[in-house]
Amino acid sequence: MTYGRATKFEDFLSASDSLLNVVQKHCILLNLADALLSDGRAAPQEQALFERFMQGWGISKDSFQHDLSVIVKKNDHVVLG
Repeated sequence: MTYGRATKFEDFLSASDSLLNVVQKHCILLNLADALLSDGRAAPQEQALFERFMQGWGISKDSFQHDLSVIVKKNDHVVLG
């Protein structure tokens, strides 16, 4: 928490980009997407934050789309009745 409060978002993105490998970045993005979509939809500011992570880490929407579609399906509770 202390690090989060003391570090600007852009500085965090820059530092983490060089510290994390692609698999770790995808793991974090999957968890973030799952949290953002847990109520069935991501608010515009949540979507913007997610896109900032993807851009900062050089991950394209196309390369993440399949994973994101799985998270969307997982959180679609309507199908369960």
